[in-house]
Amino acid sequence: MLKQHFSLKANRVRQVTTGLVVVIVALVGVHFLIGSHAATPYASTTADKGVLGNGATEQTCSGASSGSCVAFVGNPATEMSKAVCNPNPCTQGTLTNSHLTVNDGAGGSVTRLVQFYRPQGLTNSPSNQAPLVVLYNVSDLNDTSLSQQTWQSLANQYHFLVAYLGNQWPQPPGCSSSYATSVAFPVVSCEQTCGLNQNGTCDEAPYINAALDSIIASQNVDTKLIYATGGSKGGSMTEETMCDPNLSSRFAGFAPISAIFLSPSTTDNPSILPNCPALSTHTDFSVQYQFGTSDSAYKGDLATGFPSSNNEWVFSQTQNLTNIINPALGCTNTPTTSNLFGSSNNIMTVYAHCAAPGVSTSLVQVNGGGHTYQGLDGVNGFDSAAETWAFWTSNAPFDN
Repeated sequence: MLKQHFSLKANRVRQVTTGLVVVIVALVGVHFLIGSHAATPYASTTADKGVLGNGATEQTCSGASSGSCVAFVGNPATEMSKAVCNPNPCTQGTLTNSHLTVNDGAGGSVTRLVQFYRPQGLTNSPSNQAPLVVLYNVSDLNDTSLSQQTWQSLANQYHFLVAYLGNQWPQPPGCSSSYATSVAFPVVSCEQTCGLNQNGTCDEAPYINAALDSIIASQNVDTKLIYATGGSKGGSMTEETMCDPNLSSRFAGFAPISAIFLSPSTTDNPSILPNCPALSTHTDFSVQYQFGTSDSAYKGDLATGFPSSNNEWVFSQTQNLTNIINPALGCTNTPTTSNLFGSSNNIMTVYAHCAAPGVSTSLVQVNGGGHTYQGLDGVNGFDSAAETWAFWTSNAPFDN
């Protein structure tokens, strides 16, 4: 009888011990899954089948050992900004305009517009620093375009600031309104109209740096969390910002929308890469490209690349990462893929395991999507700004 008692007691101890081990392993798995700021928004779900936190969702994807992955989209955006709204939630804020007189890059001076948005309730205080998103290619902050309203709505929801830096600078007749992108792209004649004699090469860096300095000085920006994005010409300016050593290191992430890279060679040679000198020194950032397969603004296929009218190679959207950016950032060229917004026609590819912790690069292909925000938003339920913010949030190049 005594032997039976001890035998039953031992069985109970083994059962309790086994149960505790299972609980501890599960808790550890959940801790790492929820708390991780890994170098990719995907993690294999084989280690943990419990409840996913922070808005994470399980999706089918390739490149993960289990065939499933956890996509950190949606709610994790609340983690990036530590700023709070009082009262909460933030509501529609105020639009402010200011003008800065800056060097035009060649010794002349030019007055440029800076437009700024702060959500109502997001207190402007040194103890309440907020991220800043720089949006290129918006000429008027009062524009009611879908993309602009989306960024303001996201700022209200996720507690960040938005600066609109437009491309309105004096250009001679016959020149289309654009940015001066003389670092990352071949210089065109319209960009050689600056300076006292109006024959010097124009440069956007003094304008952008002055705008950032002004906003940071007055708006309590979290300077570790400054991002840049833009579509079309604004996408090219986003690439210029990423490549310019005078600008790049101020930013933690980039998102060129419907943008291309050109080879400086006119021999249709993709082995001659674009000029992007900042990649040799600034490698702790994440970047996501977005494009539509029905983009008619380019005379070629963005998915495959093509020669321009000047016989410059236009790199495919994948080549922008695998040939140009990934090698510099030390990212693997073995990606994971997943679908966005519940549609198999929105395909996100992520390259992770980059040299700097938390860094990833990504490409989003919207099948049937057109040019820039207006051509992408709403196609297959896609939301360009929401995806951009979610990607930046899930791929922060630091432990915030």
